[in-house]
Amino acid sequence: MKLCILLVVLLITVVRAEEDILENEAEDISPAIKERSARGCIGRNESCKFDRHGCCWPWSCSCWNKEGQPESDVWCECSLKIGK
Repeated sequence: MKLCILLVVLLITVVRAEEDILENEAEDISPAIKERSARGCIGRNESCKFDRHGCCWPWSCSCWNKEGQPESDVWCECSLKIGK
């Protein structure tokens, strides 16, 4: 009987400690999530030249050069990538 009570107390202690750990992790992660949602994301066919990871899901940043243009003149926009 004493062993059963000890196991119940141990289980309660572990569960409470786990809740505290999860709460602390949520507090650490939430500023990054708030920053991302405050900044928003880049929509379809909008330029992503200066933020290549900022496209809204399911879009991704695709960049290319137009023929005859210098390599420094890159065009980027959010679009669906099909294939690779």
